[in-house]
Amino acid sequence: MLVFEYIPKGSLYDVLHGNGDSSNNVVKQNLTLEERLGIAIGSAEALDYMHSSANQKILHGDVKSGNILLNECFVPKVSDFGISRLMTQGKDHTTLVKGDKSYIDPVFMRTGILTKKSDVYSFEVVLIELITMKKPWSDEKESLQLNFVKSYMSDI
Repeated sequence: MLVFEYIPKGSLYDVLHGNGDSSNNVVKQNLTLEERLGIAIGSAEALDYMHSSANQKILHGDVKSGNILLNECFVPKVSDFGISRLMTQGKDHTTLVKGDKSYIDPVFMRTGILTKKSDVYSFEVVLIELITMKKPWSDEKESLQLNFVKSYMSDI
Protein backbone atom coordinates (compact mmCIF):
# COMPACT_ATOMS: atom_id res chain seq x y z
CA MET A 1 0.00 0.00 0.00
CA LEU A 2 1.21 3.51 -0.85
CA VAL A 3 0.18 6.55 1.18
CA PHE A 4 0.39 10.04 -0.30
CA GLU A 5 -0.41 13.54 0.85
CA TYR A 6 -3.97 14.59 0.04
CA ILE A 7 -3.93 17.01 -2.90
CA PRO A 8 -7.33 18.77 -2.90
CA LYS A 9 -6.53 21.29 -5.65
CA GLY A 10 -5.63 18.62 -8.20
CA SER A 11 -3.03 19.38 -10.84
CA LEU A 12 -1.83 22.78 -11.99
CA TYR A 13 -3.46 21.96 -15.33
CA ASP A 14 -6.81 21.44 -13.58
CA VAL A 15 -6.49 24.73 -11.69
CA LEU A 16 -5.51 26.70 -14.82
CA HIS A 17 -7.97 25.14 -17.26
CA GLY A 18 -10.60 23.26 -15.26
CA ASN A 19 -11.26 19.55 -15.43
CA GLY A 20 -14.36 17.93 -16.83
CA ASP A 21 -13.69 14.63 -15.05
CA SER A 22 -16.91 13.92 -13.14
CA SER A 23 -15.08 12.12 -10.33
CA ASN A 24 -12.86 15.12 -9.58
CA ASN A 25 -14.55 18.15 -11.09
CA VAL A 26 -12.07 20.98 -10.60
CA VAL A 27 -13.25 24.42 -11.61
CA LYS A 28 -10.81 26.74 -13.36
CA GLN A 29 -9.43 29.20 -10.82
CA ASN A 30 -7.94 32.65 -11.20
CA LEU A 31 -4.60 32.50 -9.43
CA THR A 32 -3.07 35.62 -7.96
CA LEU A 33 0.39 36.68 -9.06
CA GLU A 34 1.75 35.61 -5.67
CA GLU A 35 0.18 32.15 -6.01
CA ARG A 36 1.58 31.74 -9.53
CA LEU A 37 5.05 32.86 -8.41
CA GLY A 38 4.92 30.44 -5.47
CA ILE A 39 3.98 27.58 -7.78
CA ALA A 40 6.75 28.52 -10.23
CA ILE A 41 9.41 28.82 -7.53
CA GLY A 42 8.38 25.63 -5.72
CA SER A 43 8.35 23.63 -8.95
CA ALA A 44 11.73 25.05 -10.00
CA GLU A 45 13.20 24.11 -6.62
CA ALA A 46 11.90 20.54 -7.00
CA LEU A 47 13.45 20.18 -10.46
CA ASP A 48 16.72 21.71 -9.26
CA TYR A 49 16.82 19.19 -6.41
CA MET A 50 16.17 16.29 -8.79
CA HIS A 51 18.88 17.47 -11.20
CA SER A 52 21.53 18.68 -8.75
CA SER A 53 21.05 17.95 -5.07
CA ALA A 54 19.64 14.44 -4.84
CA ASN A 55 22.12 11.63 -4.14
CA GLN A 56 20.94 9.96 -7.35
CA LYS A 57 20.23 12.54 -10.08
CA ILE A 58 16.85 12.20 -11.80
CA LEU A 59 15.63 13.29 -15.22
CA HIS A 60 11.85 13.64 -15.05
CA GLY A 61 11.13 13.41 -18.78
CA ASP A 62 7.48 14.47 -18.55
CA VAL A 63 7.39 17.90 -16.89
CA LYS A 64 3.97 19.44 -17.58
CA SER A 65 1.23 21.24 -15.69
CA GLY A 66 -0.71 17.98 -15.33
CA ASN A 67 2.20 16.50 -13.36
CA ILE A 68 2.46 19.38 -10.89
CA LEU A 69 -0.01 18.73 -8.07
CA LEU A 70 -1.18 21.47 -5.70
CA ASN A 71 -2.12 21.12 -2.05
CA GLU A 72 -4.71 23.31 -0.31
CA CYS A 73 -2.17 26.18 -0.02
CA PHE A 74 -1.11 25.87 -3.69
CA VAL A 75 2.25 24.35 -2.71
CA PRO A 76 3.41 22.41 -5.79
CA LYS A 77 4.39 18.74 -5.74
CA VAL A 78 6.10 17.42 -8.87
CA SER A 79 4.60 14.01 -9.62
CA ASP A 80 4.38 11.15 -12.11
CA PHE A 81 7.86 9.73 -12.25
CA GLY A 82 6.68 6.85 -14.44
CA ILE A 83 9.04 7.68 -17.29
CA SER A 84 11.77 9.34 -15.20
CA ARG A 85 15.31 8.08 -15.45
CA LEU A 86 18.04 7.86 -12.83
CA MET A 87 21.32 9.26 -14.05
CA THR A 88 24.36 7.07 -13.49
CA GLN A 89 27.66 8.58 -12.40
CA GLY A 90 29.33 10.46 -15.27
CA LYS A 91 26.31 10.23 -17.59
CA ASP A 92 24.36 13.39 -18.45
CA HIS A 93 21.65 12.06 -20.76
CA THR A 94 19.36 9.13 -21.45
CA THR A 95 17.17 7.87 -24.29
CA LEU A 96 13.88 6.06 -24.80
CA VAL A 97 11.67 8.49 -22.90
CA LYS A 98 8.26 9.65 -24.11
CA GLY A 99 6.45 12.75 -22.93
CA ASP A 100 3.64 15.11 -23.89
CA LYS A 101 4.49 16.65 -27.27
CA SER A 102 3.15 20.05 -26.21
CA TYR A 103 5.86 20.27 -23.56
CA ILE A 104 8.68 18.14 -24.93
CA ASP A 105 12.05 19.55 -25.91
CA PRO A 106 12.43 19.85 -29.72
CA VAL A 107 16.06 18.69 -29.46
CA PHE A 108 14.89 15.52 -27.72
CA MET A 109 12.23 15.04 -30.41
CA ARG A 110 14.97 15.24 -33.05
CA THR A 111 17.74 13.27 -31.32
CA GLY A 112 15.95 11.02 -28.82
CA ILE A 113 18.41 12.14 -26.14
CA LEU A 114 16.93 13.45 -22.89
CA THR A 115 19.05 15.79 -20.74
CA LYS A 116 18.46 18.20 -17.86
CA LYS A 117 17.94 20.84 -20.54
CA SER A 118 14.94 18.84 -21.77
CA ASP A 119 13.28 19.12 -18.36
CA VAL A 120 14.17 22.83 -18.24
CA TYR A 121 12.58 23.38 -21.67
CA SER A 122 9.41 21.60 -20.56
CA PHE A 123 9.34 23.68 -17.38
CA GLU A 124 9.65 26.85 -19.49
CA VAL A 125 6.49 25.80 -21.33
CA VAL A 126 4.79 25.33 -17.93
CA LEU A 127 5.94 28.83 -16.93
CA ILE A 128 4.44 30.35 -20.08
CA GLU A 129 1.24 28.42 -19.40
CA LEU A 130 1.26 29.73 -15.81
CA ILE A 131 1.83 33.34 -16.94
CA THR A 132 -0.72 33.35 -19.76
CA MET A 133 -3.15 30.85 -18.17
CA LYS A 134 -3.58 29.36 -21.65
CA LYS A 135 -3.08 25.77 -22.75
CA PRO A 136 0.29 25.12 -24.42
CA TRP A 137 -1.39 23.97 -27.60
CA SER A 138 -4.16 25.27 -29.73
CA ASP A 139 -5.98 24.49 -32.94
CA GLU A 140 -4.01 27.26 -34.58
CA LYS A 141 -0.91 26.60 -36.65
CA GLU A 142 1.35 28.36 -34.19
CA SER A 143 2.25 27.17 -30.71
CA LEU A 144 1.53 29.00 -27.49
CA GLN A 145 5.25 29.69 -27.13
CA LEU A 146 5.47 31.39 -30.51
CA ASN A 147 2.31 33.42 -29.91
CA PHE A 148 3.65 34.43 -26.48
CA VAL A 149 6.91 35.69 -27.98
CA LYS A 150 5.13 37.50 -30.83
CA SER A 151 2.78 39.30 -28.43
CA TYR A 152 5.72 40.71 -26.47
CA MET A 153 7.83 41.48 -29.54
CA SER A 154 5.01 43.61 -30.96
CA ASP A 155 5.19 45.81 -27.84
CA ILE A 156 8.88 46.60 -28.40
